Formats: sequence, structure tokens, C-alpha cells
Amino acid sequence: WNSLGVLDYIERCNKAIGQFQQIVHQVNKAATTLGGIVNAISRSRLISPPKPGQLTGAKAAKDKAGPAVDSQFGHIPDIQEFFDYVQRKRRDTAKTLVQRYHSIGPILLKVEELVAGTSTGKSPLLEAYYKHWEQRIFQALSSMILGGMTKLQLLLAVRPPKPGTTAVDQQITVLTGDGVNVVQRGDYGEEVRRSSPLFRITASLACPDIIISPSLPEVQK
Repeated sequence: WNSLGVLDYIERCNKAIGQFQQIVHQVNKAATTLGGIVNAISRSRLISPPKPGQLTGAKAAKDKAGPAVDSQFGHIPDIQEFFDYVQRKRRDTAKTLVQRYHSIGPILLKVEELVAGTSTGKSPLLEAYYKHWEQRIFQALSSMILGGMTKLQLLLAVRPPKPGTTAVDQQITVLTGDGVNVVQRGDYGEEVRRSSPLFRITASLACPDIIISPSLPEVQK
């Protein structure tokens, strides 16, 4: 310890520790960004119906004196309006999700460059790290799809809660980006008991039959 090189050794150690801390900070920052993207994918709503009275376009004005306008809910869309709105929102959501997904690759390459000094996307040193985020992304996509299916089911097949129904009866199990979670049905934006109509159904009398438009097969398509 009387060597003249001790102070130089300590200085080099402190410098190496500082560089390591910087790398850890940048990796943690990248992980936070990746986690935010994955969670955003997991929470995305593929099915987003219009709110009561939201669709008030030209067709609503045309029907202002007709049965399409309700004093409580405003303009009630027909099934084509409803379908077009849901499809448009789904496409917009999917477009945003694709952009977020494409931003994951460059972040992983940055982490590889920091840790392994390469940018191939195939570093053996980061195999476990890649696998971790691959699983998180898969879980997020599964949660998003399951959430959309659940939302659609609640929209089209919702029933008032039976007498004596508890909160547990209104829960569903969902695979999220953080694992398997139990959530309330209302977490998907739809109450167990829906109070507003989704779209307009027209009934006309053509003796001796009553014609419903759109028909049930048309709705199911």
C-alpha cells in the first residue's frame, strides 16, 4: 500500500464505477420506456363504441324529426353508422399501437449497444433480456385482444345483474402485461347494466308479419 500507483488505481476504479452507474441508469431508463409502451398496448381499447348522442353528423340532422332522435340519448345511430364508427376507432387504435411497437426495436438495440457494444439485435449476452420483453409484449397483446373481445361481449350480450349478484360475480380474469389479474367488468368501460341503446332497430308492419330491420343475421355479421 506504499506503492505510488495506489492513487492511480483508486482513480481508475472510481471512473469505472461511474461509467457502470451511467450504463445502469440508461438501461433502467430504457426499461421504463419499454414498460410504458407495453402497458399502453395492454390497456388499449380495440372496441370503443360511441357515447350516447356522440354521432351527430349529416344523417343525424336529416333524421332530427324522425325516430333516430331520442329525447334522452340524442341521435341514435343505425347499425352501419355504429359499425363504421367502431371500425374507424379500431383502425386508429391499431395504427397507434403499430407505431409504438416499432419503437421497441431501436430501444432494445440501444440497450445492446450499451451492454454488449454491438447493435445486431442478436447478442447472446442479452438473450434473457430479449426473452423477458418478448413475453411481456405477448402478454400485453393477449390482454388487449381479450379485453376487446370482453368489451364486445358486454356490449352485445349484457344482462342486468341477477338478484343477489355479488362483486365477485361481476369479475373476470384477464391476462395483462403484468400477469393474470382479476378485474371488474366495468374496467373495460362498460357497466354491467347498459342504460343506452347501441344502434337503431326499425320495426314495420307488413301484414301479417312484423319486419325488423336490420335482421338478427345482419347484426350478427
